[in-house]
Amino acid sequence: MHGTLVIIARARARQGFEEQMITAQKTLVTLSREAPGCLSYELFVPVRDPGLVTFFERWESVNAWRAHMQGDAVRAFRQTAGHCIGEFELDEMHQVA
Repeated sequence: MHGTLVIIARARARQGFEEQMITAQKTLVTLSREAPGCLSYELFVPVRDPGLVTFFERWESVNAWRAHMQGDAVRAFRQTAGHCIGEFELDEMHQVA
């Protein structure tokens, strides 16, 4: 596989941890946008389900995304708010059309 990588990740907060999770994720978004190879990094919350968030990310390459996942921003998020996540799902995609 080559070219840009699209990541769609969904996380559901554990009950009572919604605000803490989203606050930490906002910091993660700000830091991740500065990561080498990051083309876009966005966070969405459904109007009717504030405990569920969706990340939409575009990376120059799989290697750039992997470096991000091993980097300081993700490590800090895991340490400060990883416990807030109850469910997590991630899709790695390449645009075909």
